[in-house]
Amino acid sequence: MRRFLDYLGVVFGLTTVVGFGLAWYWHAQSVQERAPTYQVSPQRVRLVDTSIPVPSQLQVLYKGKDLNKNVTALTLYLWNDGKLPIKAEDVLEPLEVRLEPGSEILDGRILKAWRPVTKFTMGEILDSKKNSLPLSFAILEKGDGAALQIIYTGKPDAAVSVLGTITGVGEPRKADTSQVKLARTQGEAIRESRKTTHYLEGISIALAILAGLSLLYLRRLPPDHPARGLLPPVTTLAVTSVVGIVLGGALLWSVNAADTSPVPTAILMQD
Repeated sequence: MRRFLDYLGVVFGLTTVVGFGLAWYWHAQSVQERAPTYQVSPQRVRLVDTSIPVPSQLQVLYKGKDLNKNVTALTLYLWNDGKLPIKAEDVLEPLEVRLEPGSEILDGRILKAWRPVTKFTMGEILDSKKNSLPLSFAILEKGDGAALQIIYTGKPDAAVSVLGTITGVGEPRKADTSQVKLARTQGEAIRESRKTTHYLEGISIALAILAGLSLLYLRRLPPDHPARGLLPPVTTLAVTSVVGIVLGGALLWSVNAADTSPVPTAILMQD
């Protein structure tokens, strides 16, 4: 009877741990929030570089005027990374792309937008705010957004920010990552690797639990019991499973770390 109660205590302990884990997981899945997010691609294109000597006969004109300035093109991604939709009425202060002082936006265009229903558009650049590009949309659900191209004069590495106020959020946040995924296939490979690692981790955990329960049972048998001979292989299985859990966790962490960009694939431009 005592042995049965010991096993029952182990089962209840494991159930409690699993229950806490599932409760945390489902809580994280149920969190509803708006998350307007933006990311500037690290790859900027120098269209005009005044530091490079050119023939005097060569001129770069903008609206008929000689443009003797550095001209650069950048790609900016803006999307909703949250589960709660962002509607036009949720925008308390209009959104705008703002470049650092001294920059002038010459042109802005939408390279790629996800779902026409979002009605993602750009506004007019005002003479009084030449370093600002207004943005608007009807709705952005999770993953909805657009890839924008902005051509500007000024410092090639000019700082870029997206300003505005969203209900319950404030200003859009800049993604924590420092680079953008280079290819769609890379993202697919990462997801497949993560799935495989999850399977291996689950198998290791199941084997570790089975080996642990078996060890608890075998160690309680009399020293002369024939089943005691199974202790060495079961111990090896337990140790191997624990090592598998540790290595699987490390591998899963490395796979997640390799997914360096949260930019949705639907708006990601292939550099």
